[in-house]
Amino acid sequence: MSEIVAEQTVRVADVQSLLERELNLTVASPDTDLIETGLLDSLLLVDLIMLIESNYGVSVDITQLEFTDFQSVENICKFIERNS
Repeated sequence: MSEIVAEQTVRVADVQSLLERELNLTVASPDTDLIETGLLDSLLLVDLIMLIESNYGVSVDITQLEFTDFQSVENICKFIERNS
């Protein structure tokens, strides 16, 4: 069980690093609402989707897109896990 938590923690750090490095987004915590705070707008969302696809090998079906999947770093991690 602790191994799963460790993997998730690494994933959170990786996603936070990706956001900071590629999109210049510094996120205070994994549960920060990226949309409500205005950190993630529609243009950055498209960039984020492309980054997820290229960095994690996840295909994002635009017709199935749920904004809540990208609302926080935690949600992004869960989305990657579900679609990997």
